[in-house]
Amino acid sequence: MTTMMFMGFKENLKDELIYNDMQTKELAAKTGISLNTLNHYLVQNGTSPSAENAVKIAHALGVSVEYLVTGTEPPKKILSALPLK
Repeated sequence: MTTMMFMGFKENLKDELIYNDMQTKELAAKTGISLNTLNHYLVQNGTSPSAENAVKIAHALGVSVEYLVTGTEPPKKILSALPLK
């Protein structure tokens, strides 16, 4: 039996920060979310972000909220239906 490792918001956020070569203080500046709040999302047993903050973080990192939460992207059909800002 093969099991998939499910990565959560914290792990995906860490990975995206590394991938984007971005420090949390840079993410704080881009999103307007306090450094303290972002650090709470990244610690063991940390808090989960509000939907509003998850959207801000995803936008700043160039990924979808779904990716940050689940580690997978939504189907392209869904992405193409989203309005552009």
